[in-house]
Amino acid sequence: MSAKIPPDARDWLALFSLPGIGPTRFMQLVSAFGSPRTALEAAPEDWAALPGFSDKTGDALRRGPQNTYVDRQLQAVEKYGASMAVFGAEDYPTLLALIPGAPPFFFYRGTFTAADERAVAIVGARTPSPYGRKMAAELADGVARAGLTVVSGLAHGVDGFAHAAALAAGGRTIAVLGSGLDIVYPGEHRELAEHITENGAVLSEFPFGAAPARENFPKRNRIISGLALCATIIEAREISGALSTARHALEQNREVFAVPGPAGSELSVGTNNLIKAGAQLVTSVDDILAGLGFHNKPVSTKNALPLPRLTPIQQRVYDGLGETPCHIDQLSVDLALTVGELSTILLDLELVGVVGQGAGKRFYRLI
Repeated sequence: MSAKIPPDARDWLALFSLPGIGPTRFMQLVSAFGSPRTALEAAPEDWAALPGFSDKTGDALRRGPQNTYVDRQLQAVEKYGASMAVFGAEDYPTLLALIPGAPPFFFYRGTFTAADERAVAIVGARTPSPYGRKMAAELADGVARAGLTVVSGLAHGVDGFAHAAALAAGGRTIAVLGSGLDIVYPGEHRELAEHITENGAVLSEFPFGAAPARENFPKRNRIISGLALCATIIEAREISGALSTARHALEQNREVFAVPGPAGSELSVGTNNLIKAGAQLVTSVDDILAGLGFHNKPVSTKNALPLPRLTPIQQRVYDGLGETPCHIDQLSVDLALTVGELSTILLDLELVGVVGQGAGKRFYRLI
């Protein structure tokens, strides 16, 4: 897709570059003055007269915007072929615009469609158990096949499995970063991020060049839940980043679903506590669809294509794969083939368009 840059992008960036101007104050200024440009042109005393503002805030206006920052951001947008969505524009998601503290703007690569207004957030542990990995893949697969978009944070573990499964099902997925758009974290998910831009979007409210600092992720989590109709939590410790996504969802008046886990498991304390507190229990995608009122599943987004003629060994490897991504090491064990043999066969299957490769050497059927 071609990049979309609003004509007044410099004004939005300039206003946000002023010290002490976060999302809430930014939106208050735009609401009071009508646009970033008129806010920048207002007198400091007009700023100081606004509720919650002070002479100190007006001093930021007197010092003026950080033009070097603005120039660097605009150059980066062009360099990376990115787009910039500003609040109120047609490419700014409607659901996100409704949340408290919505970002005034964000950068993204990929596309947003009307279908993305029917989205499900799926997040969880960065080091999930086999059960957690299985549930992440199954739920994301089911959500995508039901025609809904999967939203997550591109992190290790549940996030990555959810994104990859949605793509494998032929669906759409959106990834929200806790770093600048030019810094994909973790680095192992760069390839996955590229695939997402082809069937969804990768976005960030943080400036280009921003490192994945610890304090960024709770902020990121409010956008994950804000883009979706619900937040689904799969495995979370008693203190977990995934639980902050659930808290944001509650504050945003969104549904919260949780997958139960075995008693005594540290990875299940958070999700089981959510269920005790009133979150809807989820054991299959049907629970999510019913909880959202989608009792009739939409038609799958995956196209039915004929399988090309395969050699016996290619057929064996193809038969050993499913639509949930499987790591090449596991395939090696399952099929009693070396990783080297599998790499050659899988490459051939990719070239004929019947197998796809996700992040971290994980393979899945395309048809």
